[in-house]
Amino acid sequence: MKLRRRQNGISAWSLASGLAVAAGLLWWLWATSAASEASSANSTAQDDHATSAPMPNASALERRGNAALAQLSPQQERVLQARQRLQAYREYSRYPVQSRPIDEHPEQILPFADIQSSVPLQNKKGQASGIHLLVTQNRVFLSGADTARFTVALVDSQNRPLPAIVQRAVARGLQTDGSSTGMVNLAFNDSGTQGDSVAGDGVYSVQWQPSSSGFANFEGTIRTEVYLLGTEDTGPGQTYFDLVYTPLVPATWLGQSSEQMENGSLAIQLAAQVNEAGTYIVTARAYDARGKAFALLTARSPVATGVQNIRFLLFGKLLRDYQIHFPITLRDVDGFLLREDHFPDRASMPRWAGVAHTSANYALETFSDATWSSEQRTRYLNEYAKDLQAAEQALQ
Repeated sequence: MKLRRRQNGISAWSLASGLAVAAGLLWWLWATSAASEASSANSTAQDDHATSAPMPNASALERRGNAALAQLSPQQERVLQARQRLQAYREYSRYPVQSRPIDEHPEQILPFADIQSSVPLQNKKGQASGIHLLVTQNRVFLSGADTARFTVALVDSQNRPLPAIVQRAVARGLQTDGSSTGMVNLAFNDSGTQGDSVAGDGVYSVQWQPSSSGFANFEGTIRTEVYLLGTEDTGPGQTYFDLVYTPLVPATWLGQSSEQMENGSLAIQLAAQVNEAGTYIVTARAYDARGKAFALLTARSPVATGVQNIRFLLFGKLLRDYQIHFPITLRDVDGFLLREDHFPDRASMPRWAGVAHTSANYALETFSDATWSSEQRTRYLNEYAKDLQAAEQALQ
């Protein structure tokens, strides 16, 4: 039974998922206009501005979109798709990629929450038993003296704990050639100690530190295999946890911060002692004065060694559009040194949980209401506009 994992790195998927959100929001409008276009074979595709109607559910969107597309000629479909790309990108790119609404990435609101998985178990006849194996781990990527915590538990269909005993748990380092190195026995317990939260609750836990358990010089994946005595109905079970470990701690936080206005936006710097130069990717969450997360901020840039500032930009228009109440706080900072063409592909900085910076009070009018502008945005908008123009000319 394999544990599902979630990685917290930021990459090109941010742009792709953002465009998908924007495109999904606009699709219902375009599907309606598409049906109208198809009813007049010689008419040019028109924008649909009927936004007052209630939003249909996802299945209704898909059915209506498919029905509308079925009525379109290839030339009309090309116009529709070109308009969709242009409007979706224009909508999405109002804000820069380093300052995005958190509702685009809800999984990033609590980056340090335990990763959880529930695995249904079969009985000895191969049928569904209603029993689940619940597993959690507190992180996937570790560096230096970081610690990992795993838990396992058996529960019935009502989520009530069932008796289970961890027979054995073994951690091994996996080599790139498929072999393993080292072997460390880990002692899961349900005694309320050594990483276990509550004694006798049926949740078996272990907390351990690779650097002090024989892996101080190891770099790569550490797999912990766990063998359990299950219920009389299900029999024994097995699962495993993977960690990606590197001894290198590339940079540490100094606990200092600063801020200043920049071109109608708010720039926030967090000071770090950088031990290894390279490209760093760091994320932080912005909360308003009412304690609600509203923005995911990403810093990605080359950083030299020594005391350096990691810079985040809180975009002015985002603050204005969301009517943010000050002061804002920057919380739960998570970062790593990117190691391209290398495995592991990152070396993690220590987590900075909780509040890292509290801003001054500002009036919203202090910030710019201007849409993000850059050479890249202009170039993309021009290219998408050319595609639309060419599609419309072909339709005439």
